[in-house]
Amino acid sequence: ADDLVRVGGADGEAAPRVGAGSSWEALPSKMQRLVVLLRELLDSGADERVLVFTQWAAHVAYVHGLLAHHGIEALALAGELAETMDALRRFGQPEEPRVLLLSSQRHSSGINLQAARHVVIIHPYCTPTASSQESISRTQMLAYEAQAIGRVRRYPQHRPVNIYRLFAAGTVEEGLYAGR
Repeated sequence: ADDLVRVGGADGEAAPRVGAGSSWEALPSKMQRLVVLLRELLDSGADERVLVFTQWAAHVAYVHGLLAHHGIEALALAGELAETMDALRRFGQPEEPRVLLLSSQRHSSGINLQAARHVVIIHPYCTPTASSQESISRTQMLAYEAQAIGRVRRYPQHRPVNIYRLFAAGTVEEGLYAGR
């Protein structure tokens, strides 16, 4: 089932740095909801694995630190090719972190990740490149998301795949998903 997860408050883009002094209340509501959702999914079974897509590669490191700070182990595709290949190999192994963080800019296509059953999309895909200020159409945005979701929804996946889209209430993101 595809779930639209609405969260109240400010959008996650104005996120504070995560560190030892970071309090739960200081986190943007979208990031709070991400932590709660991941805990729920991981607690639901030992074989549950989750892909978390953020639009920007630079945001992967922020989310990785935030999750670590809140006790959620995750792998991140953000480094050199050897590090990426190692993270992909580890993601499907027992006793390894069951959350994989990816950038939809870089990793929405070309990777098979059927070990996961849940896909969380933190940001809608809004621009075709990091340097572009042009907006893409809602249809194009949904096509990029479909490619990202396709990393999991493909043969030999035999389990239902759950999609969660996080967005803050009253924002442009909510409008992008309206009528979905």
